[in-house]
Amino acid sequence: MSEIQTPEKQHSSLSAHVTTAVISVCAAFSASLLYFHFFPQVKETPAPIAVVDMVKLAAAITEMNAQGDTKAFMNSGHAIAMLKARGYVVLDSRMVIAAPDEYIMTPSELVEGAPDNLSLVGGYVPPNLTEGMTDGPSK
Repeated sequence: MSEIQTPEKQHSSLSAHVTTAVISVCAAFSASLLYFHFFPQVKETPAPIAVVDMVKLAAAITEMNAQGDTKAFMNSGHAIAMLKARGYVVLDSRMVIAAPDEYIMTPSELVEGAPDNLSLVGGYVPPNLTEGMTDGPSK
């Protein structure tokens, strides 16, 4: 037979639901705090890559040697060795198809006083693959 619920039984059933909800919220909050304590968020940092146009660097060093700076060649080697020691992957620009501007290093960034705006004659000039695109380069 069916049992009729009295107000006392309804009250105890409601308090059980409220107690269960409060305990569930506390457990979920505690679990999220522990998760973020033991597994902190990782910040995305760009890869340590340096793209160097070795032809422009060589032309800049030759220009500096012609002006009397005989240590330019040693300074460029030292700059590349320092990039390697700091964990950078140093790539020659002729071996890279495309790279963002933030990774490309100019000769003046490697060797102090090196000219950046040399007009090189001859040699291979890579094509601009984004030329003519109306929406800019795709990602």
